[in-house]
Amino acid sequence: MVLNFFLHPEFHGAFLFIKLFLILVSIIMIAAIMFLLLETTWLERFFTEDFVEAFAKRPFGAKKAFKVWTAISKRSETGKEEEYKLAIMEADNLLDEVLKTFGYKGETLSEKLGQIEPNALSNIDEVLQAHHARNNIVHNPDFKVTLDMAKIAMDIYEKAFRELGVF
Repeated sequence: MVLNFFLHPEFHGAFLFIKLFLILVSIIMIAAIMFLLLETTWLERFFTEDFVEAFAKRPFGAKKAFKVWTAISKRSETGKEEEYKLAIMEADNLLDEVLKTFGYKGETLSEKLGQIEPNALSNIDEVLQAHHARNNIVHNPDFKVTLDMAKIAMDIYEKAFRELGVF
C-alpha cells in the first residue's frame, strides 16, 4: 500500500528532484571526507604507524624524538646556564609528548607520570625530581642550574627514554 503511494506517476517528478539533490549532497560529502583525509595526518598514521613499528621494532615517531633529543643534548653541553635551563625544559616537554603519544592521559606531565607503573619506568622517582627542577626553572627565574645539575637531569631523562623504548 505504501509502495503504491510512492510509485504513483504523480510523484515521479518530485522524487527525481529529491534523488538528484541527495546524490549531489552525497558527492559533496564524499569529496569533503576525501579532502579532510588527505589534508590531515590521520590517513598516513593509519597506514604507516603499524608497519613502522613492526619493521623498525621501535615506536612510531622514535626517529623524530631521537633527533630532537640530540639537539637538546647539544644545548646541555654549551657551558651556559641559560642553555642548561632550556635543555631541561625541552627534555621535559619531549617526555610529555612521548607519554601523550603512548596514550597516557592528563593535563600535565605530573599527571601522566602518576599513571606509569614502576616496572615500566624504573627511575620514575628521579624523573619526578627532574620534572620538579624544571618547574623550579619555569616558575623561579632566579633558580640556578649548574653543569652537574643539568647533566644529572639529562641522564635521568635519557634513561627514561631508553626504558620507554624511544631510543
